[in-house]
Amino acid sequence: MENVWLASALWLGLALLASIISIRVAMSVALVEIIVGTIAGNVVGLTITEWVNFLAASAPLC
Repeated sequence: MENVWLASALWLGLALLASIISIRVAMSVALVEIIVGTIAGNVVGLTITEWVNFLAASAPLC
């Protein structure tokens, strides 16, 4: 996906969808986000961009 803004909007929309689903089915948000992300990566074809790698690398280790 060439448009970075579209990809980031889709990822944020999927995160919102995952949080709504997790409230409805009373599951952990992290588990539902993993499931939704896996489905989106395989079905929709979303890939991880460089800014996502940057954010993941800049997160402090706990």
